[in-house]
Amino acid sequence: MSYGQILLNLMTYKELLYMNRDLKKEFLNLYEEIKTNKNSKIFSLLIEALFIFYRDLWINCSDSLEELYCPVYNNDEKKRNERKIDELLDNLLITLKSLDKGDDSLAEEKLKKIIYGYVRNSNIFKFTISSNYPYDFIASANNFINKAKKFDPYITSADIFQALRNVWTMNLLQTTFSMDVELTYPIFSYSMLYPYTDNLIDSNQSSNTEKKERCNRLMERLKGSKLIPHNIYEEKVFRLVEIIEENYPRRYFYCLYQSLIAINTSQIESLKQYECKENENIEDIIKLSFIKGGLSVLTDAYLIKGSLTIEEIMGAFGLGILLQLIDDLQDIKQDKKSGSTTIFTYSLRKQTLTRATVKLLNFARNIIELLPNEKSPYYNNIKNVLKTNCYLLIFFSISRVAGQHTKEFIDRIETYYPFTPSYMKNFNSKLNNKWSSIKKLRNITVGKVFDILLEDDINRKSK
Repeated sequence: MSYGQILLNLMTYKELLYMNRDLKKEFLNLYEEIKTNKNSKIFSLLIEALFIFYRDLWINCSDSLEELYCPVYNNDEKKRNERKIDELLDNLLITLKSLDKGDDSLAEEKLKKIIYGYVRNSNIFKFTISSNYPYDFIASANNFINKAKKFDPYITSADIFQALRNVWTMNLLQTTFSMDVELTYPIFSYSMLYPYTDNLIDSNQSSNTEKKERCNRLMERLKGSKLIPHNIYEEKVFRLVEIIEENYPRRYFYCLYQSLIAINTSQIESLKQYECKENENIEDIIKLSFIKGGLSVLTDAYLIKGSLTIEEIMGAFGLGILLQLIDDLQDIKQDKKSGSTTIFTYSLRKQTLTRATVKLLNFARNIIELLPNEKSPYYNNIKNVLKTNCYLLIFFSISRVAGQHTKEFIDRIETYYPFTPSYMKNFNSKLNNKWSSIKKLRNITVGKVFDILLEDDINRKSK
């Protein structure tokens, strides 16, 4: 039996994390074999094995709310939470308007009081998850925005914030792996690739033929070919790949580049989501979503450390699947309209959306438990933050398609909402209105806001 076949067989067991010492040693030897002999076929089997492990975890995941352990909120508590959020947003807008008019001294102190007061009292952000929290996450975001604008003066705010989501995911992995939270060149480069490549895949302006051609050109570059850029788009994308090469030489980090190649392959495969028919096999849909999502965060992890342990590989791959599924649930209306088939649009057609959504809630808890936990002193806090944030994102998604679920399910799930259902449903509109007002300000930028928030940390370090 080949190394790859043994690897695949091993990974189908749920007892992987608790396997006996000899079995685990064999598994680690196989992973070292990939790195030493640079066998792309075995790396592909590693990804296939990871998919099988998490596919089985998904299939066997409960579709009962009885296993959901979340706080229950009564109506008074929901209203109180709403008042706190409204007060936060109103005070933030008033303060930003004062800063825009030049009322700096008092407004700057008020801004810090508003933001850090919310962080200290928020159910999501109050947990310390890194050595210099929250300043290190803010500094990473600020550095990224500045570098992004310098790299591409025409980049949109929407693209920056899309990429920033990946920066924060990588920062979270840094602290999970007991590393300092900071913006590195590989983090910048890979996160910038997101808006360029994802927006190409999602664009209605380009044909599938054009999308595949660009993805194939990027594939050649990821494999090490020195290509002459055909256009400004390729100039930017190829330069980002070059930055990664400057920090991680190919001859030393084989698996990292195999992961980059594999995520680009999954991007090409994801085009099939727009070609799915009514009778599409659910196994194929699951595989597309799981491999695309898993590879995304696995590549994040490789670009953070260069080399990974098997526990880190499993944890990153699982977290990527979870984040992909949450994104797919959030985008269910848009995907249905565009004709993209995901687990949730498929479930919507088959009238099993409630079942798939409950499975996702229980799947989230299982995935978070699989994160590596030997090193980080903030592990329990990281788990709490992830669990709370993931559940909240899922709840918001449910609220926007409540009519597609059973009444019994909605009545039950709403008890876990931290806000009233109407507030949840209209929350995005509320945020968009506030954002529209903020965008009209002329003298205050996101960078200026971050600089103000980082002042206390800079002063503390200079003493």
